[in-house]
Amino acid sequence: DIIHYHYYIKALAKMKYVSLALDTVKKMESLNLKPDGFIYSTLISMCGEMKQIDIGKQLHKTVKEKGLSNIYINTSLIHMYCGFGMLDEASEIFYNLEKKDLAAWNAIIHGYGTNNQPQRSLELFQEMQELKVAPDNQTFVCLLDACSVGGLLVEGFQMFRSMEREYHIIPDIRHYGCMIKLLLHENEYHLCLQLFKEMKSK
Repeated sequence: DIIHYHYYIKALAKMKYVSLALDTVKKMESLNLKPDGFIYSTLISMCGEMKQIDIGKQLHKTVKEKGLSNIYINTSLIHMYCGFGMLDEASEIFYNLEKKDLAAWNAIIHGYGTNNQPQRSLELFQEMQELKVAPDNQTFVCLLDACSVGGLLVEGFQMFRSMEREYHIIPDIRHYGCMIKLLLHENEYHLCLQLFKEMKSK
């Protein structure tokens, strides 16, 4: 049944078997089994990881035609388009979402950060706050990574210190790693050593 196909396609995607995964979807359709949103989300994510933008665009077109768009598919599309530097496409999908969950916010914040637009990542976080969307650990990984990429030392430190103080989120090794990377990039070796000692003491 469709559940077995879902796990099979997920396994194929994990092993990077793009053609076989797509052929499996065609086989499902020939058996009058309709691939669901989870399957298409898996395929789109696979296209992003395998740098198969043409196939990814075709899948995007297919889910629109089939009316299958949901938050999982759209978040995968945001990740995929950001991975190709296609921020306009990713942003259009994001802002057309009727309901933006935290995964979608994290995806678009991360996308702008990795495409060397850290200020836009911070602006999106501000939009999140205005809409009363609570951030999580991953949100701050995305934000701190964006600051690291853009060399935003002051903003990065403010964001890092706000985690526990304002949001009651305890920084973990990922957050410290982003900050240490930022400090090293800005030649702030003394601060880097202090932060490293702080991390070891926790």
